[in-house]
Amino acid sequence: MTTAPHLILIVGSQRSGTTLVNRLLNAHPHISMVYQQTDYLRDNLPMDVVVSREEATRAIGKVRERVLRHDPAFTDAVASAIEAALPDRISYGGLYRLLLAQLASPGAQVTHAGEKYAGRCLESFGFLDAFPDGRLIHIVRDPRDVLASEKARLAHLAGTEREYNHLLTLFDWKVGATAVELAKKEHDPQRVMTVRFEDLVQDPNAASAVLCDFLGVGFDASMTEADRLVDDAGKPWLANTSFGPGWRGIRRPDLAAWTSRLSPTEIAYAEAFCNARLRKYGYAPPSPMKLASAKVTHRKAFRLMSDRLDEALAVNATRPNATVEIPPRHRSALSEERILGRRRARVDLSG
Repeated sequence: MTTAPHLILIVGSQRSGTTLVNRLLNAHPHISMVYQQTDYLRDNLPMDVVVSREEATRAIGKVRERVLRHDPAFTDAVASAIEAALPDRISYGGLYRLLLAQLASPGAQVTHAGEKYAGRCLESFGFLDAFPDGRLIHIVRDPRDVLASEKARLAHLAGTEREYNHLLTLFDWKVGATAVELAKKEHDPQRVMTVRFEDLVQDPNAASAVLCDFLGVGFDASMTEADRLVDDAGKPWLANTSFGPGWRGIRRPDLAAWTSRLSPTEIAYAEAFCNARLRKYGYAPPSPMKLASAKVTHRKAFRLMSDRLDEALAVNATRPNATVEIPPRHRSALSEERILGRRRARVDLSG
């Protein structure tokens, strides 16, 4: 493509459906989404700074090295096309837009391009700051189902269940939701949209139509067809599930898998720590009696969780975590969230 595309960033916690939204939007004739995330936004580059062609080439080289570890799509031809399109001087923000434009599907009538980042959603701030035309899509999933999915994935990879990682899964989910809420408050809220995974898989056409309207493109009903959902090599995309083999297309999974796949203690962790946001996003919250009972039964576990999450937040606020550091101006807000989260987990469990 030759024109600069409008940018899209999809964010959400691990196991929440970021790849599904990525593939769904990529199936639209006017949208191209990069399959393997570039992690460009995690380099903390000052997007308004203008650099030389040589410096831009080095930045692209770093991105290509990362992408090629997981995906062969960043070919020599793509790298050459990007270098050929580079002006003598370009901002890091302009370079990111150029990168996504060149990674877009060849010959496509693309007006929008983007990628997805699964994790703590901290890229939301820099993206909305740097790209006034950018649109942020946040996909959220019931944290209990996220936890069940991650638990199954870890058990499959390591052969054991590691409780501390499960606690960090809940921590990442809550920090991600908090980050998007803060970013939305600081920018035009019309540029940020939250979609529930459950709504997307239950009625793909309706959810896709809403997404298209948000992005300013016409809805194309064929974008939800299984044959249109492909990987970067053009082969059928299989759903990335932790429970058995993947499937083609969009299928409604067991949306309450957590009820049989999590222990009572794990459910209590999730409901105590995420209680307020369960309500915010329309998920069934625990009853007050259940929370009161959990407070007594799992008092030591809640305190252990609170201490570890408190420590993790403190570490993340002082050094990069997965190459992402909380922007200084947002640390006080997340610190407030830390204090409130700790107090609620220990006192009234309101989450």
